[in-house]
Amino acid sequence: SVPSAQAIRSITEFAKSAKAQGHRLVVVGHADATGTAKENERIAVRRALTVKQELVRSGVPANLISVKAAPLEYQSSNATAEGRHLNRQTLVHAA
Repeated sequence: SVPSAQAIRSITEFAKSAKAQGHRLVVVGHADATGTAKENERIAVRRALTVKQELVRSGVPANLISVKAAPLEYQSSNATAEGRHLNRQTLVHAA
């Protein structure tokens, strides 16, 4: 998936801070519950890899970034369209 312009700006700003501090990062991709477990795992990994690519493009060394999929860790209910939308996300944590 292609990140929005706003997402790219957020990633770029985060990358500046991460580079300055030299932290190792963990990028965690999430998915909603609409597909099969295998499909959601693939989607979650793809989301995380896309964010990692943008972090690297923004100057964070690739060897400081690990990628993880957490397709079954929901931030919101999957019962509504809004909840499913909120579950389709990628989070970045300092390791």
